[in-house]
Amino acid sequence: MRPKEAVIYCNEKFLRILTCSYSGWSQGDPYGEDIYLNPLADYKVIGESLLKALAKSRDVSISEEDRQLYIDKKLTREDILKKYPDQEMFEIAACMERYKDWQQRMMKEYEYKTKTALLKNMQHVSVENDSDSITFSSLWHLTTDSWGDPDGKTPSVEMKIASTSSIEVIGAAVRYAIGNCQGKGADFIRKLLFPDGQPETFEQYLESLGLSMKG
Repeated sequence: MRPKEAVIYCNEKFLRILTCSYSGWSQGDPYGEDIYLNPLADYKVIGESLLKALAKSRDVSISEEDRQLYIDKKLTREDILKKYPDQEMFEIAACMERYKDWQQRMMKEYEYKTKTALLKNMQHVSVENDSDSITFSSLWHLTTDSWGDPDGKTPSVEMKIASTSSIEVIGAAVRYAIGNCQGKGADFIRKLLFPDGQPETFEQYLESLGLSMKG
């Protein structure tokens, strides 16, 4: 079974937690959760929001048999969409259109005058949840509108916690993972989230909050 997936975005005005689903690749799911919080929201609220988003994650991919039939031109695009109606929502063009619409809505709602102003401090964390653990991958902000591996050799910073962790620990992990992001705007957001400096390890951070990995 594929892990459940979500993505986290954070800038100086909002923390977004979005359900992702798998359709040959992972994309934001328009039928999932799309939650907006204050960047400094309570840990319990953040943890509950992430679990809600992960719960809606699903595998909507085409079977390998049908994929090969499509490649061999024995099934048409119309055949695929009839059998897998959600596929159209996960096509690249549809995903890009939703992304552009999202940018416009955020610029209006949060009073950003330009796309650059909206995105310049935006940090990006991907999340995977299997039966044993929740994995946070903190990405590099490369350019205004792209996140990933800066040179093909420097991977994202990964952090794992047990899937049985408390809601508060999960929420704290979200904030700590955002603080692990690098690249454009990362220092600015890290200072916002950790005004006294980000603790060197997640365990130290939990200790400062009176929390532990066991509860």
